[in-house]
Amino acid sequence: MLKFPTPMKDFPSALYIYYGYGETERLQVKWCVGYNRGVKLDSVEVKTDKATAVKFSDLIEHAVKTCMFNDDRMGFDGTKYFFGNRIRVATTWSPDNGSNCKRLTDVLEKAMTAVKNQNEDELKSLLPEVESLTKVFKGLYPKD
Repeated sequence: MLKFPTPMKDFPSALYIYYGYGETERLQVKWCVGYNRGVKLDSVEVKTDKATAVKFSDLIEHAVKTCMFNDDRMGFDGTKYFFGNRIRVATTWSPDNGSNCKRLTDVLEKAMTAVKNQNEDELKSLLPEVESLTKVFKGLYPKD
């Protein structure tokens, strides 16, 4: 997930999920840090087991696969979120309360906080919501 908040809030940040292909299973948050000579990239990560990384990856994969359109709204009063895998990207602008996109952004914001706190237990406590939301997105697939 890539998050672009309004200019008045914090700098853009992104959640990356790594597993397989010789990778160490981990979730990483990268963000821009402003300083007097420009902007630099900073990051923090938490190592986890493959099952946890795969569950977060599956959530984003199924959310993106069931996305029917990109939300083109923008302004100065919200946050633009990007979700993607290696092939497709979906976006939403400050999703409505109660929507699947809002549930998705909420759980991924919590994951970003857990990674920033380097707290694997906090990250794993999100798995029931991750699995539940993944089922919701899978249920949106066409029957044929």
